[in-house]
Amino acid sequence: MMDNSQADVKKLSFEDALKELQVIAEKLEKGDSPLQEAVNLYERGNVLKIHCEKLLKDAELKFEQLNKQTSKTPKQASLIDSPIEDSSSEGSPSEDSSIEDSES
Repeated sequence: MMDNSQADVKKLSFEDALKELQVIAEKLEKGDSPLQEAVNLYERGNVLKIHCEKLLKDAELKFEQLNKQTSKTPKQASLIDSPIEDSSSEGSPSEDSSIEDSES
């Protein structure tokens, strides 16, 4: 039985799993469930909690990877853009002085 419910839970989105977990928590907080039902609810809730934690961790890792890619992109872009800016800014005194400052 537990394996089957774990398979069902793995198919749930984070939002659906969280909603079901909240319903289970409310039922358990009422305290009016028979003992075996409460145990089953608790087991299901634990599986849902683990699933939600995994989905959150996966999302967190994705954000970290995206942030690493994003932080690399501007540096690469500035290296690529620098020669273009130098050749197109020859007539601008304010940009010329900033170039001289950066070279010193």
